[in-house]
This record gives sequence, C-alpha cells and structure tokens, in this order.
Amino acid sequence: MVYIPGGEFSMGSLDPTEMVCGGDQPMDDARPLHRVYLDGFFMDATEVTNEEFERFATATGYVTVAERKPTREEFPDAPEENLVAGSVVFSPPPKAVP
Repeated sequence: MVYIPGGEFSMGSLDPTEMVCGGDQPMDDARPLHRVYLDGFFMDATEVTNEEFERFATATGYVTVAERKPTREEFPDAPEENLVAGSVVFSPPPKAVP
C-alpha cells in the first residue's frame, strides 16, 4: 500500500459540452465547478486483476455492493420491484449502445 496525501482540487466544469471528453451531452452532473478537499488515504501500489479479485472473493465469500440486494432502510421510498441486486450501480441507457 502507498499513502496518497490529501489535498484540494477543482471538480466539475463550467460547460462540459465544450470539453473534448464531454461530447455533445449536457452532463449536468458535472456542474457546478467547485472545490473539493480529500483526506489522505492508502491505495494498493499495483492494480488488482479480475483473476486476483475472483480468488479473493471465492476465498473469503465476499459479496460486492452490486451483488447485494438494497435494503428498505437504505432506500425507504424505492418501489419494492426496484430493490434488486445491481440496481443501485447500473442504470440501463435509454437506447441500444453500439
């Protein structure tokens, strides 16, 4: 593990559609441009491969957030049919993606 020192940075954009990575989508969730401070944290010095993660999950019985069913306590206003594993981390696009 390596220590990543905390710090402050600008997050967001004034007009993300003018940025190369913004494409032609409004990206309203990238607004407003604002300052963010992060505390220092530790991170693995190297990436974890899918195979390594699979060995870890198999050995420990770890279940990812995406695999867990969201609870009524976490989402009190959600319809019961929406409380399914994967629903919190994935929203299908409105149309097919090539």
